[in-house]
Amino acid sequence: MPTAAPTRHDDQLAFQVFTALVGIATLVLAMERAFLPHRGILTAVPAAVAVVMLWKPSDTRIVLAFWVSYAACLFAGLPENNTNQTLLLFLSLGMLVSAAQVAGRTRQLSGADWYRASAPVLRMCLVILYAWATFDKLNTDFLNPAVSCARALTSQMLGRFFVHPSADLYAAPSVALTILAEGGLAIGLLFRRTRRVTALFGMVFHWFLGFAGYWGFSATMMAGLSLFLFPAAARALDGHDGRSPFGPFSRVAFNRAMLVAFVCAVLLAKFAFGVDPNWLGLKVWYFIPPIAAILFWNNRAPAFDWRDTGNEPPVWWDIAHPRAIYLIALVHFANGLSPYLGYKTEYSYAMYSNLRTEGGTTNHVLWKTPLPLAHYQTDLVTVVATSDTVLLELPDGTRSNLMPRYVLQQRVQRLASAGRANILVVYTDSAGRHEIGAAEKDAGLMTAPSFVERKLLRFRSIGPAKAGQCEH
Repeated sequence: MPTAAPTRHDDQLAFQVFTALVGIATLVLAMERAFLPHRGILTAVPAAVAVVMLWKPSDTRIVLAFWVSYAACLFAGLPENNTNQTLLLFLSLGMLVSAAQVAGRTRQLSGADWYRASAPVLRMCLVILYAWATFDKLNTDFLNPAVSCARALTSQMLGRFFVHPSADLYAAPSVALTILAEGGLAIGLLFRRTRRVTALFGMVFHWFLGFAGYWGFSATMMAGLSLFLFPAAARALDGHDGRSPFGPFSRVAFNRAMLVAFVCAVLLAKFAFGVDPNWLGLKVWYFIPPIAAILFWNNRAPAFDWRDTGNEPPVWWDIAHPRAIYLIALVHFANGLSPYLGYKTEYSYAMYSNLRTEGGTTNHVLWKTPLPLAHYQTDLVTVVATSDTVLLELPDGTRSNLMPRYVLQQRVQRLASAGRANILVVYTDSAGRHEIGAAEKDAGLMTAPSFVERKLLRFRSIGPAKAGQCEH
C-alpha cells in the first residue's frame, strides 16, 4: 500500500480543495441564516468574498481576505454567535496565525506552506469539538430517552424523509447511537489507521444530521473533515486541469459555471421571487450526494490508487509535539470547559446535550460539581413580578423567571436603552426578596459589564428537561 510522504504538490492541492469546501460551506451557512437583518453581515460579507475565493481558490491573497473578513465579522458578533460560528472563529484564528507565521518565515504566502502550517491546529479543533459534544451528553437527562435531545432531533430528521414512527421505537437507540457516533469521531480521527474511514463516516453522519435543521453547521464540519482525508483526497482530485467529462470545455470552467448558476439561482429566488434561502437550501440539501459526485467526477485524477492513505502525522502526534499556535486549540478547549467552571453555558459545544450546570451542581454522571471559578451560574435570581414581561421572554417564545443575575442585568439594561422607564422588578435571590420600582435607575441592575463579559458570556434558559423539547 502506498504511503509516500505528502509532496508540496499534494499540499497545494489540499489547500485548494479545503478552501473550496470552506467556501461552499460559507454559502450554505449564508442561506441558512437567510441574511437576517440584525445578523446579516456575519454571513453576507464572508459569503460575498467566498464567491470570489471559489472562483480562484489557489490565490492566497483572496483566501487571506476571506479569513480576515470572517474573523472580523465573527468577533463583532460575539457573544451572539451560534456554535457553528464559534467554531469558525477559532478556525479563522488558526488560519490567520498560521498565515502570519508562514509569511514571516518565507516572506511570501504559498498555499502549500499555509496548509502545512494550519492543518494540525484545525484538526485539533475539530477533535476537541467532538470530544466535548460527546462528554457533555453523558448526563442523566440525555441518557433518559423520555426527555433526551436525541429523541427530538431524530424525530426532526426522520420527518424530513416523511417517516413518522412512534418515538418510543427509536428514542433509546438514538441516544446510544448519538453518543457512539460522536465519541467514535473524537477517537477515530486521532489515529492514522482510522482517520480516513472515520472522516468519511463523519461526512455521511453530518449529511443526515443536516436534516435536523442545522445544515450550515453540517456543511462546516464536512469541510473540516476533509483535512483528515489528505493527501489521498488531494491526489484523487488532481485532475482539475484539462477537458471536463461533461462538455466541450475545461474542468475549471465547469466548476465556475456551477458556482455562477448556484449564486444566481439563490439571489434570483430571494430578491425576485421572495423565496426564503433557508427553505431553498434545505431542499437542495437532499441533493448534496449527487452534486458532490458530479464535482468529484469532474475533478478526479486520471489515475488514483484508492488504497493510498498518504503519510500525514496523526492528531495525537501533533498533540505530543506542541507548538505556539496550538494555544488556539487550548483556548478552544477552554470554551468547551466553561460550563464546568461557572462561566457561560451557551455556545460552549454542549449543544442539544441536556447538560445542566447551574446552581452549584450538574446532571453529569461524571462531573457532579462545577469548579467555582466564577459566580455567574450560582448567582441566580427568580423574577417574581415585573411591569415589563419582555424580561421573561426567551428566544423560542416561551418564558422563564429563573435566570443568572447577569442575564437580568442585561435585560434591564436593554430595556433602559430602548427608553423604558419605571420598570418594576420583584425578584428573589439567596439574600431574600427585592422589590425595585425603577430598575433602570438601580445601581446593581445597571452595573455595566466589562468588555470581556460582553464578548464571552451567554447563558441558556434554565428549566427542567421536558419530553418533546430540546434546549440548545
